[in-house]
Amino acid sequence: MAAFGQRSVLFLWTILFTFHSKAQSSLGSCDAGWTKYPSSKSCIKIFGAEVSGRKTWSNARLTCQQSEGDLVTIRDAGMTALIKKIRRSTTIKLKPRESGYWTGFWIGLHDRHFENNWIWLDENETATYTNWYYGQPDDWPYYKNGEDCAMAYLRDASWNDLHCTAKLPYICERPILSSAVGQCPAKWSKNPGTGTCIQMGGQPIRWQAARAECIKRDGNLVTIVDDYMNTFVNEIRKENVDEISWIGLNKMGRGGNFSWSKGNKQVKYTNWAAKYSGKNSKVKNCVVTGVNDVGEWAALKCTERRDFICERQPVCPLVGIVVSTQKSAETCRRHLGSDDEICSQIV
Repeated sequence: MAAFGQRSVLFLWTILFTFHSKAQSSLGSCDAGWTKYPSSKSCIKIFGAEVSGRKTWSNARLTCQQSEGDLVTIRDAGMTALIKKIRRSTTIKLKPRESGYWTGFWIGLHDRHFENNWIWLDENETATYTNWYYGQPDDWPYYKNGEDCAMAYLRDASWNDLHCTAKLPYICERPILSSAVGQCPAKWSKNPGTGTCIQMGGQPIRWQAARAECIKRDGNLVTIVDDYMNTFVNEIRKENVDEISWIGLNKMGRGGNFSWSKGNKQVKYTNWAAKYSGKNSKVKNCVVTGVNDVGEWAALKCTERRDFICERQPVCPLVGIVVSTQKSAETCRRHLGSDDEICSQIV
C-alpha cells in the first residue's frame, strides 16, 4: 500500500506539473517588435519613430485598436521601467529644431470627459498610479481647448498633459496572443461573425447607466459592425424583450460626431431608420436598435430609460470547465495568464 501511495502521489504531481507547464506555455508570446510585460499579461510597442508616423491622440488610439490593442495603460513603476528600457533601444526621429528633451509618446491617459479627472481609456475610475513631471498636469491655457491627453517624455517616461491634436509617437499595448478559442459565459450568446458574446441588459435604464452595467459584466454596450451582426443582435433582442434597446453608438463626446462607446471606435457601419432616425438632433445623442422588426436604429435622449445590449469577449475553459462566474474568470486569468480579452485553453 505504501508503494502504491507513493506512486499515486508521484502520478498526481506529474499531472499537476504537466498542467502547470501547459498553462505556462499557453501564455503565448509577443509578435516580433512587441515586448512582453508579464505583470499585465500584455505586449507593448512604440509606433511613430519616424516623423511621418506621428499621430494625434485619437488617431494613435485608432491605430492601436487596429492592432487588436489600445494605447498603453501604465499601472505601476514596472511598466514605466520597461517603457524606458524600450525607449533606449529605439531611435526616435525628431523634427528640425525639435528638442528630444520635451518630446514624448502618447499614452492612454486623458481627462477629456471631466477636467482633472485623469482616467485610462474608457475606465470610470481615476488613475491611482501616476508619474507626472514636476508641475504637471497644468492644463496650459495657451491652447484653446486645453490639454486633455497625456504623454510620457522620451527622456524619463514622466508624464505631461498636452493638447490632444498634437502629433506624437505613441505606445500601443495588446494582450499576449493566444490561439485558443474562448467560450461565452452562461446566459450569453456567441456571435459567429465576431466571436464576441452578446447579452440583453434585462432592465430599462438610462444610456450611461446601461454602459456602466455592461462594464460591470466585463464588457461594454454592443458595437455593431455589419449587417450580419445587426441581424444577430436583433434576433436576440426580439427573443428577449422585443423593445427598442440601447447600443453603444453615441455622440456624447467632443465634436458632436457619433462614435462607439468601446474605445470611441470609428463608425463604419450604420443602419438608421429612414423616417425617424433623429440622428441630426442636437439633444438626441444616444442610439437604440429595434425601432422596427428589421432592427433599424434611431437616436433618443440619453436620459430615456430603455433596455440595453451588452457585448464582451469570450472567456476560457479551465481544464474543460466553462468559466461562467466573475470569480472563476479571475481564477482563469490568474492561473493561465490571460486578461479580459481571452483566456488560454488547456487541452
